[in-house]
Amino acid sequence: MTRLPYALQRRGCTLLHQQCWLWGQDVRRTEGNLLLELGFDRVRPPAGQQGCTQYTRIDAAGELRLWGFGCYHRLHTGVYLNRYAFAPLAVTLQEDVWAVSSFPGKSEAVDHSSVAAMVRAVAAVEQQAQQAMGLAYRARCLYGWSKRALPPAALVPAWLALARDVEAYGVHLGRAVPTQHGPRYARRPACVA
Repeated sequence: MTRLPYALQRRGCTLLHQQCWLWGQDVRRTEGNLLLELGFDRVRPPAGQQGCTQYTRIDAAGELRLWGFGCYHRLHTGVYLNRYAFAPLAVTLQEDVWAVSSFPGKSEAVDHSSVAAMVRAVAAVEQQAQQAMGLAYRARCLYGWSKRALPPAALVPAWLALARDVEAYGVHLGRAVPTQHGPRYARRPACVA
C-alpha cells in the first residue's frame, strides 16, 4: 500500500509507454482494428466531447480499459496507471471515461497484488496480439517509435517479471527489490516523456 520504488516505477513506465504506442498501432492496422479482434469493445467520446477512445474487455482476468493516456484494470480493486507515470492509483469507474481529468477521486493507496494483476492482464493482451499477428508484425509496429524499444519477443517476459517484482515488493515491504541496476528508493518522477 506504499508507493512503488523508483526502479519499479521506471520499468513500468517504460513498458507502458511502449505498450500504449503498440496498442495505437493495433487500432490503426490497415487490415482492421486488432483490439476489436482481440475482444475489446470500442467506446468513443460522445459527439462534441473531447477525449480518447476507450477500449474495454471483461474476462476472467477482470475488466481492462485502454486509452492512449493509460489503462485501468479491476479484478477486486480498480487500478489506474497513467502512460507517463507508473504510479498506481486506486480508482472505481462506474461509467466510461475519455480523459484523465474525468477520473473520479483517486488515491495512491493501491494494494500491490492488484497492480500485479493489472500487469499480468496487460501481458496477456500483448501475448494474444503476438500470437495472432506474429513477432514480425510487432517489430513493424515499432518502426515509427522514436524511443529506445524493447524487442517484441522480450515484452511479455518483461511484463511478467514486473508483475512478480511488484508482488514481491508488496510482500517484502522495506526490503530492496532486486533489479538489473540494483535497489532504488528515490522519489523522483517515474518517467519523462
